[in-house]
Amino acid sequence: MREQVTFCGHIPHEKIFDYIANADIAYSDDWSIIGFPMKLFDYMALGRAVVAEGTESVKEVLTDRVNGLLYENETELKEKILTLARDEVLRKKLEENARKMMEQHTWEKRVEDLGLIYQQHIPGMGTA
Repeated sequence: MREQVTFCGHIPHEKIFDYIANADIAYSDDWSIIGFPMKLFDYMALGRAVVAEGTESVKEVLTDRVNGLLYENETELKEKILTLARDEVLRKKLEENARKMMEQHTWEKRVEDLGLIYQQHIPGMGTA
């Protein structure tokens, strides 16, 4: 376990992926009770172990101890980060499961899903 934590402050968007690539653990809170922190998809696509606030929208994508760790309060946040820092096997499992899940959350997949919805619910869509 590396004994280092770095708080970087604001990072310009064009440099953010360099920082994520050098991280072992990625963290996200959820500022909105109805929103979804899109950065989770970036973290997962880059194969980072994720600790995220367990809101309803986040739970639609992350399952605790399957493809991320979910927390409900500050104490749990601290415990989950320490768990990932100490347990490399769990961290690698979460990283791999997150990468696999991202195959279902590509822009191409979203476009395909949206097209199917249109075909099912809009008369004349999908017919020649």
